[in-house]
Amino acid sequence: MNVRARRYLAYTACLLTDDHGVAGSAAAVWAGMQDASLATHAKVQYLSVAGPQTADNAAPFLAGLAQGHCDLVFVAGEAPVAAVRSTAPTFPRVTFYVLGQTEPRSNVSIVDASSPETIRTAVARIVKAGVQVSAHR
Repeated sequence: MNVRARRYLAYTACLLTDDHGVAGSAAAVWAGMQDASLATHAKVQYLSVAGPQTADNAAPFLAGLAQGHCDLVFVAGEAPVAAVRSTAPTFPRVTFYVLGQTEPRSNVSIVDASSPETIRTAVARIVKAGVQVSAHR
């Protein structure tokens, strides 16, 4: 039997979503992350905010991703996006990519959300670029 295990890079892109998970507004983000993973072998994962959909409740979920092994974090959904305002300054070495409106900072960028295809393409490009930068460190 010839079993082929996929070898992943030591690079992980993460996504925090609202309680709709990757079926909601984050579907295009997740699709772009998967496209990039197929092309680069980067690991991708997502986490959904459980419980009340508030910035205060979403903040610990976002902090958990930032403290973990995520090289970059995408954020989609009203509560997760609102949590970026308070959480991002605490993690200056983590790059956050927000789907929706927020205040850009040195470690927070906004993903153009004009269409699902634009989101998917932008996210795949961001992950691929991150993998390339990581490979040259």
